[in-house]
Amino acid sequence: MLTLIELLLLVGTLLVVSFPLWDKRFAEDIVELKESELSDLLYRKDASFIALKDLEFDHKTGKIDDVDYDEMKARFEGEALDTIKRIDDYQHGSEAVGTVDQKVKTSAKPLIANKSKTDIGYCVSCGAKVKESHKFCYSCGASLPGTE
Repeated sequence: MLTLIELLLLVGTLLVVSFPLWDKRFAEDIVELKESELSDLLYRKDASFIALKDLEFDHKTGKIDDVDYDEMKARFEGEALDTIKRIDDYQHGSEAVGTVDQKVKTSAKPLIANKSKTDIGYCVSCGAKVKESHKFCYSCGASLPGTE
């Protein structure tokens, strides 16, 4: 008798758990989810372009030095190109993967070549990585040692 009750509970649980797989509305939810992923990618692309514009403005006004500008620009461009690649893959398959990957690698080469490991230090207040040429921590704003 106890085994029969356990078996009925098991079958009932399996039916409840597997019901979304049989429901046609569930398939529609998957399509909506994919459309949501595309809108998220488009939002990320727009956000990357806005970040690049803001970075350009901050560099022109003198808020960011040349070294930081080059590093941040390469990072933001890489993120934007990666997002564009993912949008293209989503819309057209993976035909354009090689060309976009090549652009990302080309834009990152100057950043990789100019990076010096001896030029990196850490903020004593928050522990963030900072350049030795910086006077203040970009994360917490604390004055860095040796810059007084």
